[in-house]
Amino acid sequence: QRQMCIRDSDKSAPLEVIKSKFKDIVKQLHPDTVGYKEENIEKLKKVLESYKIIKNHYERFKSK
Repeated sequence: QRQMCIRDSDKSAPLEVIKSKFKDIVKQLHPDTVGYKEENIEKLKKVLESYKIIKNHYERFKSK
């Protein structure tokens, strides 16, 4: 199984592309998809936190 990541994205990828990759990862980890597993819940929290950080980064540089 391929590890879930967005590292293979172009560093200049638009936010929509990154958002799409994050959505795919969230779908793979969501309890409605794989059942409630503490390990997946922790991964999901990290993914969502990472997305917030990246989104804030884009928002800051977009406004400059």
